[in-house]
Amino acid sequence: MFRYALSVVLGILCAYGAAQAQFPQVLKFMGATVIPNSNIVFSVGKQTPKTDAEWAAVLNSAEQLSAGALKLMPMGPDRGREAWVNFTDALGVGSRKAVAAAKARNVDAVLSAGDAMYEACEGCHAAYMKK
Repeated sequence: MFRYALSVVLGILCAYGAAQAQFPQVLKFMGATVIPNSNIVFSVGKQTPKTDAEWAAVLNSAEQLSAGALKLMPMGPDRGREAWVNFTDALGVGSRKAVAAAKARNVDAVLSAGDAMYEACEGCHAAYMKK
């Protein structure tokens, strides 16, 4: 999971210049909200939360991602809109699963939700980020 999160971050950074002209508000939102919060959810695969505060951080990040998916939806392009909506919806679904998993303190379910979120992110990057 950590490798996936790292590859997502590196992919965003590598494509930043090309994508900045197309989607500046999306990239700003990704850097401020999506990346830091997804890193916390993805980190569960590297270090299991043990304290109430650690689980609260995972829960908060999952909630921020769930809300973030709704904020991303109107930021997308007019062309390819249906795919954009599908990707942001998939991010929201995965994030909501992460919320439930964090509330239950279920590491395996958080990891499974993280995988779903990762797939949504990778699909969107493949479709919208210039290489």
